[in-house]
Amino acid sequence: MKRNALYVLMALCTAVPFHALGQRTCGTGDHFQQALLKDPSLLPRTKDAQALSEQWLKTHPTAGQKKIGTIITIPVVVHVIYENNAENISDAQVFSQIEVLNRDFRKLNSDTGDVPIGFQGIAADVEVEFCLAVRDPNGNPTNGITRTLTTQSNFSNADPKSSAQGGKDGWPNNDYLNFWVCDLGGGLLGYATFPGGAPSQDGVVCLYTSIGEPPANPFGGPFSKGRTATHEIGHYLGLYHTFQNGCAGTSPSNCGSSGDRVCDTPPTSSSNGGCPSFNQNSCTETPTDMNDMHMNYMDYVDDGCMNLFTYGQKSRMLSVLNTSRSSLQNSLGCMPLSVLDASVSLLAPTDTLCGSNQFAPKVMLHNFGSATLTGATINYQVDAGPISTYAWTGSLATLSSIEVTLPLTTASLGAHTFKAWTSGPNGGNDELSTNDSTNSSFTFMNGNSVSLTLDYGSFPAADKVTWDLTNSSGDIVSSGGGYTQNTVTLEVTCLEPGCYMFNMYDIVDNGVGSFSLVDVTGDTIVAQNDIFNYSFTFCVELPPLSVKETGRLEHLVAVYPNPTSGFVHLTSDLFVSGVEEIVVQNTIGQVVYSTLSAEVRSNSTQLDLTSLEGGVYFVTVRTATASITKKISLIR
Repeated sequence: MKRNALYVLMALCTAVPFHALGQRTCGTGDHFQQALLKDPSLLPRTKDAQALSEQWLKTHPTAGQKKIGTIITIPVVVHVIYENNAENISDAQVFSQIEVLNRDFRKLNSDTGDVPIGFQGIAADVEVEFCLAVRDPNGNPTNGITRTLTTQSNFSNADPKSSAQGGKDGWPNNDYLNFWVCDLGGGLLGYATFPGGAPSQDGVVCLYTSIGEPPANPFGGPFSKGRTATHEIGHYLGLYHTFQNGCAGTSPSNCGSSGDRVCDTPPTSSSNGGCPSFNQNSCTETPTDMNDMHMNYMDYVDDGCMNLFTYGQKSRMLSVLNTSRSSLQNSLGCMPLSVLDASVSLLAPTDTLCGSNQFAPKVMLHNFGSATLTGATINYQVDAGPISTYAWTGSLATLSSIEVTLPLTTASLGAHTFKAWTSGPNGGNDELSTNDSTNSSFTFMNGNSVSLTLDYGSFPAADKVTWDLTNSSGDIVSSGGGYTQNTVTLEVTCLEPGCYMFNMYDIVDNGVGSFSLVDVTGDTIVAQNDIFNYSFTFCVELPPLSVKETGRLEHLVAVYPNPTSGFVHLTSDLFVSGVEEIVVQNTIGQVVYSTLSAEVRSNSTQLDLTSLEGGVYFVTVRTATASITKKISLIR
């Protein structure tokens, strides 16, 4: 018995050659072998899980032969990993896949009438259903779908289950069936892990074109009706292929320990593709010789020709769900949402905060309840200081979020803690208080934040490109390097008031990509669509407190070019009808340039700012009834 179990594990399904997806391809066996090379302890763990399953079957010999009346629901989280829009499949396609699974496992599939007469008596309602998770591992509501943009063109040589390799780390496997969707590459349709595998690897992976059914699945072809997931989840629940080990397990004495280890699935000499004849019989078994059950979900036929699990397969799946995967039955992943549940996550302050003595905290307000959120109190506190409150009102649908900027808060320079929490959603009591609060530690520094974005594209020598920022004394205040190709990197640094030199170093002198330097107001200091040896001097001040852009009348004045190297053109009909003054101010409100109305003689004028230092400035046009302010970036 042990030797047979080992043989089955080591000879699991292997991928067949790919022929333009004309033949189903399952990589479960290959991935088991690869995982075994990396982790030799996988084999004893898998054997232990199988032993528990076998023992359960002995004590529940008729479990799959009748309706139990209790439905086991498995929470599913679908991790969509995409490089392009086609791979970023729609929510509707994911929903369609869950519907297909529930029909197939409950024997509610419309093609169950196609089951041959000889097998109709053993076609089983597995009494297992699937739901997209409504709660994440922290108890917060979710739609059960995560989306990850990747730089991997496919995952033939990378792990979609690893964030470090461009994929997505799974959720706790004791509470969720992790279901990864991506471009697998190499013509592979999918693969799964058997019970007993490593928790970080546990779950199912399927090709994005195989998910769901038309019209939600727009890709077409023989494997576009969602049966790849049905097949792979069969493996996840302990089933082997019906053609496992060819014509093995042909008698009552060995059908439970050979072949696919299920006695009511007739042995099949090899995998079937397409839609074979119902009369095909490739093995001879006793005491009753039966035709091949190629329409079983665990064969390789086209999606449209699969239509049943058997009672014996149901028994094996229930044995797994009551032993090594029993924790799924206790998962809270599909517990209904609370009616009132508001939460906040912190946007600012985090890490280092630049400024002088005030900052505007920002939080993301979430509605995790089933009722529309129309009001909530946001409480916040710096260190152990007084608690401030902000009354938010609006209309926030279930699972929606909105960014909320709180009133200016005063803090001294140095290290601090910040805490924010919600209370009184819709004037009532929050039903899930564990997700109400958020907090951070941050350092408040005197200065202005500047962000550098580096996009290396396909540049293979990206790791040799470096950069630095030096102050007026020549000291390096920030630097970076060692990046990799096909990455976009954001570096943020806090600079005290003064002038700085930005330096880009490309020692191989053939860089490909782009870089840009942006200040705290969102203005571009410098932007280049290439990477090369480059130096640029600019100045920063404290964040502007006295100068604000107007919003309603801003469109009445056009400013170009912006950024500029010195000369700025302004156009507006206001110039003809009566401009009192045009002034230019720096970021602390000092007037550095002004033009009187007598000097404006048409609907356009030019400002000469070549004498000013590089940096951000504000151009204000004043009339008798309005004041319009525009931001400009002066590049040196």
